[in-house]
Amino acid sequence: MPGLSKLLVVVLVIVAVWYAMRLVSRRPQAPPVQPRAKKPAIEAEDLVSCRVCSSYVPMGSRNCGKPGCPRPQ
Repeated sequence: MPGLSKLLVVVLVIVAVWYAMRLVSRRPQAPPVQPRAKKPAIEAEDLVSCRVCSSYVPMGSRNCGKPGCPRPQ
């Protein structure tokens, strides 16, 4: 039959483990990661082919500076 000293040691170990678990559970947790805000979508412009240089330019763009460009200055 276990002696009183062995029983006391077992009780002290159980109390120590219980107290340690309480301390660990009280530890501050990292704040939850918040999702990043979505970036606004980039607005696209329609492109048209230039009759002079055959490059694609935005529909509302100005003159490219090449002679004979049909775009307004």
